[in-house]
Amino acid sequence: GVGTLICSGVITVKNLIRFKKEGASSARLIPEGALKPILWVLLPSVGMVLLTSVLGIHAAAAVFLAFYMRAVGKIGWLTVVPVSILTPLVLYVIFDRLFLIPLPGGMLGSLKIIPF
Repeated sequence: GVGTLICSGVITVKNLIRFKKEGASSARLIPEGALKPILWVLLPSVGMVLLTSVLGIHAAAAVFLAFYMRAVGKIGWLTVVPVSILTPLVLYVIFDRLFLIPLPGGMLGSLKIIPF
């Protein structure tokens, strides 16, 4: 934590010195054409957070992985389906069953989709 604070301070001081030298430039905060990739990450992530509160983290992760792999990665269904099902299933087994760490179940958490 202390290292992060020191590095943040150094970066802040360097940027303040650069800002004083160059002055307020007309450079945009987000370069032309960079907003679309940012939104391709931001909007699905917000959707996963919202789905987690309703469906639980395992089902939300499956939906998120399927959408992101298919829409953003342009990956075929033959890969998308097994990965988006097996990854949350493996996380469920590891955390909920082996480590006994319950991950968020959401409002529908009492409905057990996984039979074990």
